[in-house]
Amino acid sequence: EQKVKERTKEVEDAYTALQQQTELTEKILDSTVDLIAVFDTEFRYVAMNKQFESIYGRNRGELYGKRISEVYPQVIQSGMLEGLKRALKGEIVKHPNYHSPITNRYYESFYIPLRDEDNLVYGVLTVSHDVTDMTHANEKLQRLNADLEKSNSDLEQFAYVASHDLQEPLRK
Repeated sequence: EQKVKERTKEVEDAYTALQQQTELTEKILDSTVDLIAVFDTEFRYVAMNKQFESIYGRNRGELYGKRISEVYPQVIQSGMLEGLKRALKGEIVKHPNYHSPITNRYYESFYIPLRDEDNLVYGVLTVSHDVTDMTHANEKLQRLNADLEKSNSDLEQFAYVASHDLQEPLRK
């Protein structure tokens, strides 16, 4: 009877430690500014963090077990499903400037295969960092550079014509 009590206490302590570890992991995932979601081999939602829920306006309960293409059919043409498929084959995939058709924002997205003890892929972890502001700043910088190059070209042409016109009286 004493051994049963001791073993029960050990099991309860282990369960408590596991619960605390799970809560800590969830707090860490929910504290990040990145979007995190996990999919199984059928592209069904298995997990997501609070940032994901906030950005997409859906709670975990309504997404668990549903295929991404059922919930968001727009992703079929966006390249995300291809990235998930590649990750399920074992490849780590990076989309440096993925445009989400749902949020109309840009993300640096990673699709990371999740493997079991036998090294078989059983799911995909997706981590996406919002780079919309940086993308828009780069686009603006490219436009400004193009305008500057055109302005420099116009100035060079003006300088050539002015130089030619000023040298003409000297030649005469």
